[in-house]
Amino acid sequence: MTTAGEARVVPQALPPGLAELPPGPRLSAALASLDLRRLTAHQLAVVIAAQQRQIAHEQSRLLAAVWELGHTPLDVRDAVVRKPDLVPFAMVEAAQAGRWTQQHANEIRDLAFFVLDQVPALGDALAAGQVDLEKVKVFKRLLSNVVDVALMRTIVALALPAAIHGTTGTLRSRLYRLRCKLSPEAVRRQRERDHDSRYLAAHQEISGLVTLVARFCDEPVAMAALEHIDAIAAATRAAGDPLRRTTDQLRADIALSLLAGVDPAKAGFATPADRKGTVTVTVNLATLAGLTGLPGLSIRSRTCPHATLTERAVLSRLTVADPDVVGLCPQCLAQAADLVLEPGDLAGYGPLVAHIARQTAAQLARVSTWRFAVTDDHGRLVAEGAIPTDLLPDLQVELRRWAADTTAGPDGRAHRTPTAAQAAFVRARDRHCQAPGCRVPAHRCQIDHRIPWSVGGPTLIDNLYCLCRLHHRAKDEAGFTYHPTGDGLRWTTPAGHTYLTRPPSRRRRRRDHRSLGILVTVAGYRHRSRGCDGLA
Repeated sequence: MTTAGEARVVPQALPPGLAELPPGPRLSAALASLDLRRLTAHQLAVVIAAQQRQIAHEQSRLLAAVWELGHTPLDVRDAVVRKPDLVPFAMVEAAQAGRWTQQHANEIRDLAFFVLDQVPALGDALAAGQVDLEKVKVFKRLLSNVVDVALMRTIVALALPAAIHGTTGTLRSRLYRLRCKLSPEAVRRQRERDHDSRYLAAHQEISGLVTLVARFCDEPVAMAALEHIDAIAAATRAAGDPLRRTTDQLRADIALSLLAGVDPAKAGFATPADRKGTVTVTVNLATLAGLTGLPGLSIRSRTCPHATLTERAVLSRLTVADPDVVGLCPQCLAQAADLVLEPGDLAGYGPLVAHIARQTAAQLARVSTWRFAVTDDHGRLVAEGAIPTDLLPDLQVELRRWAADTTAGPDGRAHRTPTAAQAAFVRARDRHCQAPGCRVPAHRCQIDHRIPWSVGGPTLIDNLYCLCRLHHRAKDEAGFTYHPTGDGLRWTTPAGHTYLTRPPSRRRRRRDHRSLGILVTVAGYRHRSRGCDGLA
């Protein structure tokens, strides 16, 4: 349908196979042949993806050119010569050729060394258009303190799927989790150095306004502070803010009033209802228990041929706990160690290295509400509920299944608004907005009826999902839809494209049902045979 003022143009046909065409001269020519003003939304989405592949390919060639120049004598013009070491002042030539600052030229040189020498698999992915330069920068920044090149390549290999299919945010979280698991001691040392350097600073902007920065703060305290500010902002919006400020504007004004020592209520902000602060830390049972130093941990045994890269990396970093006891099968040992070293998750922040997750849990044990979450062998949440505080010290807990849907009636139509039990279950399951690439934490999301209530959708857990305000509106107002699949949610855009997103609990290949059994058995068992038969 065309409205007044809109011109209707016959779409230009896309070159055959454009969506799959690898980057290079052919893709470049195909893209150059298109008139973007004559393409539909569906076609433009295909062009954006293809253009992104081509740009990444050209970025790869730029890095390769800088690397080659860095090893080429500047005064030799009649022959092609390469030096094994960097040529002095080569980056001065590069900076002038690229109209760059010298600092930027040096940064490009470092990126080139990173992807071409240290982690060539990442360079290959960039050349193939699978990742872009921004994701390469995320890799370099988060792996800058990893001095073991073999470990660096292992982490890159494990994180590449997240880089190819996710955003820079999901990649950053995945990389940090892998560092926490495979190199926890290095992460601990870096955290201690950064925490010792914490500071609060004010920077003047061009407009004369001021930006406040609190850097290297303790994770749980920082997230609790943000949650407190969010609660005041939500209460103020619910009461009707006379200044009609956005949520971000309210958060900034509230934070400044609190830092200035002004009572938020006297500054015109609403007071939220009495509540406990919410700091959500998700830790698996093995990490929480901290079952390290188990009898029989040995690195002398040959690694099983079917052990994964992760298992081999973890196994190679274990120390002999009891040299007089025959070691476990390396595969089973690696599975147990994999769980013990599994990082926790701090909602709204990201992964916590295992020992920090244990410390945080211990600090919060007496002042917080603890909840349990039970998943099946495929990582799907099947039960969630509160754990009474008086049962925590000895972890003598009888887990009770949370019958969250019992009040909704057999057809889920007894009430439209999810109960507190349903909301708790959905937020524990989803952890953040379920739109592709979105990382807004679950406690700041709205709970959406996938099948709308107005057309008969039930208020049952299987029909409820966490969506941030933006993606909730996109679904309700713009025609975005999503449907559950066997491995997550399949989103369909109004332009006709589909994208798959998977819940956090299903993203990593896990064998918790086997590994937990091994771990519990090992804790009190002196292993006397060379195999692990009967332990799993």
